[in-house]
Amino acid sequence: MSPPVIPVPRGPRSCQMFLKLYVKVRVFFESTEGASAIEYAIVAAMVAVVVVVFIAPIGDQVKEIFNKITVGIGGTAVS
Repeated sequence: MSPPVIPVPRGPRSCQMFLKLYVKVRVFFESTEGASAIEYAIVAAMVAVVVVVFIAPIGDQVKEIFNKITVGIGGTAVS
């Protein structure tokens, strides 16, 4: 069984519709109104990733320092 054939409209009316669609798509992709908000969102996401990547190891080092101090004064270390 062959797939159904979808008729393609031809004529001046279909050309107008295609032209309108083409113009709307071009205007959409050339619009720069929301670009600033998107750029700020990307920068904020990158900053968040950097903070998570670099703060986690620093947190472990700080915990180790406090554990050494606690053991040094006679306390018990926190795991």
